[in-house]
Amino acid sequence: MNILFYMPLPEYGGVRTITERLASELKSRGNTVFLLMHRRFYNDTRDYSPIIESYFLPSETLMDDNNIKFYHSLVESLKIDIIINQDGLYEGVKLIDTIRHRGVPVISVIHNDPIGCGRWIFRDAITLRNDSFIEKLKRLARIVLYPRTKKRYIDSIKGQFDLLYKGESHICVLSPRFIDDIKLINPKIKDISAIPNFNIYKETNKCLKEKIVLYVGRLDNRQKKVQYLLDIWKSVSKQVPDWKLVIVGEGKDGASLKAKAAKIRNVEFCGYQDPTSYYERASILCMTSIFEGFPMVLTETMQHGCVPIAFDSFAAIYDIITPGIDGEIVKAFDKREYVNKLIHLIKCEDYRNELATAAKRNVKRYDLENIIEQWDALFRYVKS
Repeated sequence: MNILFYMPLPEYGGVRTITERLASELKSRGNTVFLLMHRRFYNDTRDYSPIIESYFLPSETLMDDNNIKFYHSLVESLKIDIIINQDGLYEGVKLIDTIRHRGVPVISVIHNDPIGCGRWIFRDAITLRNDSFIEKLKRLARIVLYPRTKKRYIDSIKGQFDLLYKGESHICVLSPRFIDDIKLINPKIKDISAIPNFNIYKETNKCLKEKIVLYVGRLDNRQKKVQYLLDIWKSVSKQVPDWKLVIVGEGKDGASLKAKAAKIRNVEFCGYQDPTSYYERASILCMTSIFEGFPMVLTETMQHGCVPIAFDSFAAIYDIITPGIDGEIVKAFDKREYVNKLIHLIKCEDYRNELATAAKRNVKRYDLENIIEQWDALFRYVKS
């Protein structure tokens, strides 16, 4: 079977990692796999996947006639049997939607919460991005404009799902908990399945844990709310002065976060790194995101016996963590509860070790050999 993945950019992150690992497994099972992208990102060899034969659209304007012609020509010349649109909730829908005229089934994967930050628009509006006077004025404006912002956001989400419905794509989400959200947005949509992200690490016995609380991800105050983590750590660090917070990642809010952290003890910024050695050494991983899909950072850290703690700000969190068994879940944006649970994890070593052992055991349900069977079943369904 010839399979074409569409991904807007070759930027490194969860979507590219999952795409390449899934492509590799599909190839090992006798399929031929290709990758189409909208435009280059790094302008060097990193733009090309070492695993998948890659193509780029000729124009940076997505719906340019040249892109549409190139797309149809590519599908025909490569004799594509199935399209997997890895941009199922964003601009990629506009292009991939046209494939319905060619009779090739499309699976549009939504790699995030289908509603995005829709549940937390007001929370996002009142959150300061930085401590400047200008930002405080902007926050006031966001609060005043909140009703209009919410309506525009909801209309935008409905528009995206209207495109998916009209394009007759099969929609694939990362958790069955998201299916009802989609049906609420567009009750006409019936063709939906749920397949979670799979583990990308092999089982490891390296558990030489240190007094490290870890964050891995973009330095992005809009979605990731890393400033919340610094607020939490400011309180925690006073009670556990021999522990440190290690932040691995980079992003547009890096400078403001470093400025904020300068007044807080034991915070270390490491920039963009392969997180493996940090997972191996850290005892606890913190997530403070306002929304997520099925965040691989949680399953990755659990594979390394590093205990996760996160807000219940997205539905799939309960697919990954069973609170008090293999991690901790905190009521969305309750910083005081987060502080208390994090201090408990730090100070109660026996409890933390129990959670770490259970995390390594329970996360095996997301091993690739279990998830790939779901993809095979979905391929048979859409082809039929």
